[in-house]
This record gives sequence, structure tokens and C-alpha cells, in this order.
Amino acid sequence: MTRPIPVAGWLALVTVGMLPACTHQASQEELAAVERMIQATDSMRSELLRDDSNALHHMESLFRVERPAILARFGDTL
Repeated sequence: MTRPIPVAGWLALVTVGMLPACTHQASQEELAAVERMIQATDSMRSELLRDDSNALHHMESLFRVERPAILARFGDTL
């Protein structure tokens, strides 16, 4: 038979578990790596926004019209 851990015990475990995470001092290399990741993410986001969304909307509308025929054609394989 196991006894439940009291609330104070759980609170102590959580507090002790968080202490190393709260006191970590980031090195210059880690900060530089984070900065590079932020720049890469921003450049990828701007690349996605530059794509021709009109062409994508046109392709989506064509697919929406053709979808019933595609489903009917390949219905037995799905």
C-alpha cells in the first residue's frame, strides 16, 4: 500500500527541480546561437510571405472543383 505524497512534498520537488533552470547563466556562444536561429526564422518567414499567394489560391480553387471527381476515381483504393 502506497501513501500519497503530501502537497508540501510535491511543492519541494518542483522547487528543487526548477532551481538549476532558473540560475543558468547563458554563455556568449549560446546567446549567439539563439540570435542566429531568430535571424534564420525571420528570413524563412519573409521568404514564405514573398511567395505568390494568388497562384496558390488559384490552385486551391481548381482542386476544390476537381476533388469530387478525384474521390470518385480513387474511392475504391482509399
